[in-house]
Amino acid sequence: MYSDVDWKQPKKMQERVALATKFAARLHGENVPLYVDELSNAVGDYFAAWPERLYIIDGDGKIGYKGELGPDGYKPEEVKQWLVENVQTGKL
Repeated sequence: MYSDVDWKQPKKMQERVALATKFAARLHGENVPLYVDELSNAVGDYFAAWPERLYIIDGDGKIGYKGELGPDGYKPEEVKQWLVENVQTGKL
């Protein structure tokens, strides 16, 4: 989908937020709620998100969607479907 996704690992939190914001905007537009892990990657380690994994946190603060490990398990179409279904039903 995107050929230019090989970026240097951010050294500062501001760089990480800017990179996450840029990537989210490319995929979904400007107004996407975004949670960015600290540089220590504590949340990523806790949820075993390496090398990549998609999660959706629902309106109750619980995991509503947990993708498989990437890159093969990185399926944005499943995320989109989950969001469509749950926004329409008011669960999100």
